[in-house]
Amino acid sequence: MINALSLDFEEWYHPELVKDYLGDIPLENRGGAVVRMLLDLMEKYGHRCTFFLLSDTVRAYPDLIMEIVKRGHEIGFHGHTHRTLREHTPESFDGEIKAFLKVLGDAGVDCRPKGYRAPTFSLNQSTSWALGVLEDSGFLYDSSIFPMAMRLYGVPGASLRIYRPDPDDIRRGRDSGILEFPLTVVKMGPANVPASGGAYFRLLPYFISRRLLKSVNVGGRPFVFYFHPWEMDPGIPRLPIGGLSSFLTYHGVNGMAAKIERLFEDFSFDRMDEVLGV
Repeated sequence: MINALSLDFEEWYHPELVKDYLGDIPLENRGGAVVRMLLDLMEKYGHRCTFFLLSDTVRAYPDLIMEIVKRGHEIGFHGHTHRTLREHTPESFDGEIKAFLKVLGDAGVDCRPKGYRAPTFSLNQSTSWALGVLEDSGFLYDSSIFPMAMRLYGVPGASLRIYRPDPDDIRRGRDSGILEFPLTVVKMGPANVPASGGAYFRLLPYFISRRLLKSVNVGGRPFVFYFHPWEMDPGIPRLPIGGLSSFLTYHGVNGMAAKIERLFEDFSFDRMDEVLGV
């Protein structure tokens, strides 16, 4: 089965757990080297990926963004800034979309994004208005709903499968509207266990992640996998952000690249629009 591969192309200073601790330290961009390595690794295994971009990363790496497109990968929208949907109104979010598209055009990227992923998976019932803004702006799919309760995000009770969420209750599907590819969880008894990637992939032994992801395919559905360039960069600045937050953000970074290559060996991947058929 072909699964969806996605990279949230952001820098080490963008995550929600880090941004309040930056102070006056220099915000060095480091993700480009990791992405260049990943492009070669994906080519080695024949995988394609959706790169969800911020305006910051487009401005920092215009030639690299062009290379991503040239190699057949998909460009998606992750925000003009890394502000969560909770910090937006429909009007300001619409402004972010327009600003991002202008940054893409100014960088010479002639490629209209089809998909969106909210920073910190911040699409929930209180921000469901974003679905209408995305649809009105020509987007075809979203991948922001995490169908379980987490510390910073989550929509308990949401569908585990690809569906078209009803803005009145995004746990429910409807016949029309934007497609949702929810982040992958595995139902184990009454609990949903996250298996989509990111910190969960870094923290768990690889054989457990592999078993969880295999069970999704055996159950007849593709999974979506996500990760960030900074998760594969052992040299990122490590800020004093506190015990649990530090563990969630930095644990497993040193071994992430080797685990990603094992993942690429064991599963088949393509860009999200191809898996969704849009």
